[in-house]
Amino acid sequence: MAKTRAQIKTSIDFNTGRATEKDGLIDDLCDQALKLAIGKHPFRDAQDDPTIIAITEDAVSVDISAITNLVHIVTARIIQDSGTLSRLLHMRDRTWWDRNVVEAGDNQKGWPANGLRWESTVLLERPAESDLQLQLVVSQDKTFTADSTETPVKILDTFIVQYVTAFVFLSIQNMQSYAFWKNIALGFKWDDGVVGGTLGHAILTDKFDISEEMHAQAPGGESGHHHNRGVAILNNLIHYDLQGNAIPHDLFGQVVTWY
Repeated sequence: MAKTRAQIKTSIDFNTGRATEKDGLIDDLCDQALKLAIGKHPFRDAQDDPTIIAITEDAVSVDISAITNLVHIVTARIIQDSGTLSRLLHMRDRTWWDRNVVEAGDNQKGWPANGLRWESTVLLERPAESDLQLQLVVSQDKTFTADSTETPVKILDTFIVQYVTAFVFLSIQNMQSYAFWKNIALGFKWDDGVVGGTLGHAILTDKFDISEEMHAQAPGGESGHHHNRGVAILNNLIHYDLQGNAIPHDLFGQVVTWY
């Protein structure tokens, strides 16, 4: 069970003896710690259920302003209204976009394969066909609403205590204690752009998933002579009927391992 903000304050008071005096500052610092951490990594507890937004036919952008406090786009998919077909929308950076997309509206109409987040919009590299939707899984900023609120990202309990303790010491100009607690929370190389300390450990723990340790194997397991020689292939096959309509393959958008 995650700690409440009241319990976090108790820990900070134990570390600093200033929880009552700095109550308002601690409230702000707790939210600041959450914002900083989620900005560095899209923690699972900061992700909500997928959001589905209709794409207007021929559009080369999708308005995502309805998603509040958006930090990261974790995954993006293009899906049919019927839900029978879908494909991954690769989210690109500005450098890739400027090199590969000259004028999106001039490209062939179809299923967009690449996107770029631009403020409150997702740009598409081609005009969209009819009956398509954009499905997004995103991370969003979280806050405490009251002292009784549990930490929205429970894995950050300890980090928040350490981070806030550091900045309470900074507020009273105790630089030695500030540096000590900051290094524990963020790591010794934080100022060089390296995430470490308790936050770094929390990020690594959140990333861990048993599926990340599984490797594709041919029949025969460890002793099989094809072991780990598989090739993962993304199925992007589309054929066209006599009227020129695009018909995706039955396994379109799925990754299949071939040996």
